[in-house]
Amino acid sequence: MKKTAVTIAIVLLATSTLSAQSSKKGKSSGPAPIDATVSQIHDRRTSSFFSQLDITVQLQGISEADISAARITIRKAVDDTGRDLIDPEASEPQFETTSSAYFKEKDTKTPASVAFKLKNPSRDAVVVKEIRGEVELYMPDKDKDAVVVLPKFQSLAGKPVSNKALKANGIEVSVIGKAQLEAEKKKASKAKADGLKKEGVDDETIKWMVSSFEDSFFVPGEGEIALKVNDPNKRVHEYALLDGAGTPQRVYPRDQDGLIVLSTYGSAVDPSWGLQIKLRTPKTMAHHTFALNDVELP
Repeated sequence: MKKTAVTIAIVLLATSTLSAQSSKKGKSSGPAPIDATVSQIHDRRTSSFFSQLDITVQLQGISEADISAARITIRKAVDDTGRDLIDPEASEPQFETTSSAYFKEKDTKTPASVAFKLKNPSRDAVVVKEIRGEVELYMPDKDKDAVVVLPKFQSLAGKPVSNKALKANGIEVSVIGKAQLEAEKKKASKAKADGLKKEGVDDETIKWMVSSFEDSFFVPGEGEIALKVNDPNKRVHEYALLDGAGTPQRVYPRDQDGLIVLSTYGSAVDPSWGLQIKLRTPKTMAHHTFALNDVELP
C-alpha cells in the first residue's frame, strides 16, 4: 500500500438552514474550500475478484472524533488513458461507520479519514487524471436531539411511542408485541389476497397462496425485536439496544414483512433494556464536494 500527498479542493455545500441564517445576517453563504490529502492508495491491477483501486482521503480541519459515519458518491473518475473508473454495476453508496464511533475516548487531533473504491485503472495508467465526487459526514454530537432513547421500550408494545425528536423529524415508531404482530399478519394477508384478486387469480389459488404467505410470516426468534417504522425522510441512521448499565449493544437490522427486525443473533433482550435510535438531522450532516487531479498510482 503506497502513501502519497495530494491536495484536494473540497467545497462545502451549505444546507438550506445555514443559507437562510447567513442571508438574515447579510453574510455570504458561498462555498468555502478545505484542504485534504490522499493518505493511502491500494492498487490491485489484477483480473481477480478483488481487483479494485482503494483510495483513503484525510480531511484537514475536520476531527476524526466528530464523525460517526460517512458516505461518498463518486461522480467522475478517469485515469490518464481515458478509462472510466466508475463501476456502473456498483450498488448505491451507503453510510459507512467510522472507527471513532466505537471508541469512548475520542481522538480530537487526528483528521477525519474517508475511503472509496474505484475500478482498476488501465495497466498503462500512471495517474488517475481526475476524480470528482461528494462526501456526506454524519456528526451526531452536533445536535442534542439526534440521539433518541426509549427506556424499557418493550413495555411500549401496543402503545403509541411519543417522542419529541422523532415527531420533529417526521418519524413514527411502534413496538410490535405478540398481539400487534398478529394484527400485522392479518393486515398483510388481506393486502396479499386483495392484490391477487385484482390480478384475476382464482379463489382456490388465492387461498393457497395466502396460507403459504401466513406460514412464512415473521416469527420472532431469540434476541429479535420487531418495530413498525415510518420514516419518509430517511432520517433514521442506526439502532442500538442499551443494557442495564446504559451501554449500547449492537443489533443487526433487516426489513421483513413490512417490519424492521432488530436481531442480537441469539442474545436475549432483557425487558429492562432501552432502545437507542440515532437520527440524521440537518444539524448533524455536512455535505462537501471534492475534486482531485493527477493522483499518482503505485
